[in-house]
Amino acid sequence: MKIQRILLVDDDRDLIDLWKRYLKEAGYEVDVAYDGVEGLEMAKKDHYSLIVLDEMMPKMDGLAVLAGMNTDRDQGKIHRVVMVTNLDRDTMSSQAMKMGALGCISKTDVDPGAFVERVKSFLMQVT
Repeated sequence: MKIQRILLVDDDRDLIDLWKRYLKEAGYEVDVAYDGVEGLEMAKKDHYSLIVLDEMMPKMDGLAVLAGMNTDRDQGKIHRVVMVTNLDRDTMSSQAMKMGALGCISKTDVDPGAFVERVKSFLMQVT
């Protein structure tokens, strides 16, 4: 079975390192980017089974990154994206879904184990 690759894009280094550890323990290959510009560059270069993208980041916010990924969609490359946020989830989620995101995870609602389960559920939607 092919190992699924996940890209975590978030400026909260402690949180992203924790999520990375849990995802790796669950058998995923994980890359990280600590700002939107780096995340967009990595998404354009490589193929990921899922991209977990924070809404609020320096240099480029998550919705701007998602918009940048949509230019790849026009060229036939599909990015499967789940947004994460501490903000009003309903407002951000509906905007992100209109832009092609699969869904949204609220950072405040999930512990690392539950985060991995949410990621698994999104991956099951795309496989």
